[in-house]
Amino acid sequence: MSQYSFWFERLFVNKRLSIHIYDNEGNLLESIGMKERDDDPFLLDPLLYERIRERKKLQNEPLLMTEDEWVAYIALEDRDKNLYIGGPVNITTDTEQRNGIYYYRKKHHLTQRYLNIPRMTVLELANILSMSAYVICGQKIEETEILGFNQITSIEKTKTESELTNYRFDSSEKERKHVEYEYEQEYLDAIRKGDIAYFEAPVFDKLHLTDEIGKLAEGSMKQLEYMVAAGLTLASRAAIEGGVSPQQAYTVSDVFFQKLEKCRTQVEMFKLHAEIEREYVSMVSYKILK
Repeated sequence: MSQYSFWFERLFVNKRLSIHIYDNEGNLLESIGMKERDDDPFLLDPLLYERIRERKKLQNEPLLMTEDEWVAYIALEDRDKNLYIGGPVNITTDTEQRNGIYYYRKKHHLTQRYLNIPRMTVLELANILSMSAYVICGQKIEETEILGFNQITSIEKTKTESELTNYRFDSSEKERKHVEYEYEQEYLDAIRKGDIAYFEAPVFDKLHLTDEIGKLAEGSMKQLEYMVAAGLTLASRAAIEGGVSPQQAYTVSDVFFQKLEKCRTQVEMFKLHAEIEREYVSMVSYKILK
């Protein structure tokens, strides 16, 4: 199981976005969301994976590609060259979907008459790709950059321009801010150095930070869950950079992801976030003093 499985499981639970994870040799490591073989285009049409892999090789940035103007996929690689593919996703209207499903089924040899393909806008997909790139690769890429990198057609851009405008207006109306890059680096650097004193402030002193993080999901519970999941991934990576063995860091990460699944309130999530910080910074500090 990938160390990022929890992140993608949350995306499937909340957005119904299926994920396929391949190693650098093209072997399928894990599939999240696709339960029936007859419903999985990646199993029935291996060329689909090959096309996406080849497209991804042409660029270092996260990939957002469309197929026949009504289906879209996202793809990105981690540091070990494992490939994460999300989709298919329907980006069209009801009428276009009815016409498109017939050809999609035929093209990819699918036998299921009713395909469970979620509907999203291109901007929603770009947003998911932006968050996933940050969690998995540590890349800070905004939605507009993703659309530019992937040369989304003018028709698709037109559909997203108004959404981007609305998002920016909504952000300014609510005075939503993004955590500054300097703070993020300071935070991760404290873990890398095993700086226990940095995290000695009470957990609730940092509650305001969630208001400075861009909107990740509808609903404060999902927003906070994504924030803790992303923070856990970054903290484990920082601990490894600070000298903790990858196996030890990932084992602790798995335990915390299991705890996160059991959280039922925001207070529990905040306390877990603080526990994650203390655990990883202590692990690094112990390595330094040893």
